[in-house]
Amino acid sequence: MGKAKRNPTLIEAMGKRSSGVPEAGPRVPRWWNRPKGRSTDQPASVRDSVPVISGEPPVFDDSPVDAEESAAIVRVQGSRLILSFSSFSAGVAVALLIAVVFGVYVGGRSGGRNEGLREGFDAGRQSIEATALNDIEAARRSAPNGDVFGDLPSSPVDAARSSTKTDESAADKGSAAATGAFSVVKGHTYIVVQAFRSRDDADRAQTFLHDRGVETVILTSDSQATYPFHLVTQKGFNCDDAEQKHWCDEYHAKIKELGEEYVKAGGRYKLEGYQKKAIADHL
Repeated sequence: MGKAKRNPTLIEAMGKRSSGVPEAGPRVPRWWNRPKGRSTDQPASVRDSVPVISGEPPVFDDSPVDAEESAAIVRVQGSRLILSFSSFSAGVAVALLIAVVFGVYVGGRSGGRNEGLREGFDAGRQSIEATALNDIEAARRSAPNGDVFGDLPSSPVDAARSSTKTDESAADKGSAAATGAFSVVKGHTYIVVQAFRSRDDADRAQTFLHDRGVETVILTSDSQATYPFHLVTQKGFNCDDAEQKHWCDEYHAKIKELGEEYVKAGGRYKLEGYQKKAIADHL
C-alpha cells in the first residue's frame, strides 16, 4: 500500500499511540467525571450564579402544622400516677359518670318503691285485721260484766207470788252461794253447764265462771255415776214467756263462749251445757 502524501502510515500511527503522546484536538475537562450533586465540582461561575437558601423555612398562618401527639391518659412518673385528659376523654368520662349516677338513682328508687309497697301492705293488713273483729270477739276480749243478767224481770206468774216467798227465795240463793245448797223453782229452766268426773274439775270450772259473772252451784248425783258432779246455773228462766226464753238462749250462748275460753286457758271441758226444765222442786 502506497503512502499518501499527507497521511501518516499505519506504522507511524501505531507508534504515536504507544508512545503516550496525546493527540491534538479538544479534550474533556477534569470536572466532567466527578460525582454530580456537589456544588464544589461545578465551576465557580456556575456556583456563584445559583442562589442558596439558608435558615429555617418560613411558617405562615395557612401552612399545615403537624398535630401534636396526644399524651396518654394514665401514666406513671416515678412514684406518682398522672392522669391527663383531652377534651374527648374528658367528655367520655363525664358521660360515664352521669350514666352511673342515673343507674344508681333508678336502682335506689325501684328498691325503695318495692320496700314501701311491702310495708304499706303489711300495715294495711294489720289495720284491717284490727278493725274486723265482730261483736262476739270484742265481747270475749273485754272484761266480764256480771250485771248483764242481774236485773232480769220476773214472769207474770212470779209477780203474783207474795213478797214473803220472794224474800225466802232470795235468802235461799244467798245461802246456796255460801254453802252449796240450791233450791229450784218448779217450771223454770236452768242451764246444766257440765257434768264432771271429779270434784276438783268442777271446782275449777265454777271458779272460772264466777270470775266472769256467772254464778253456779255444784249438785251431786248418785255416787255410782261416772260423772256425779253437775255444775248448774243459779239463775232460772220461765221459758214459757217468749222474752225470758230469748234471755235464756242468750245466757246459754254466753256460757258456751266462756267454755271456749276455758279450754284455751287449760281446762279439760268445753262447758257447752244444755237447758233443763225443773218439773219439781229439784233438777
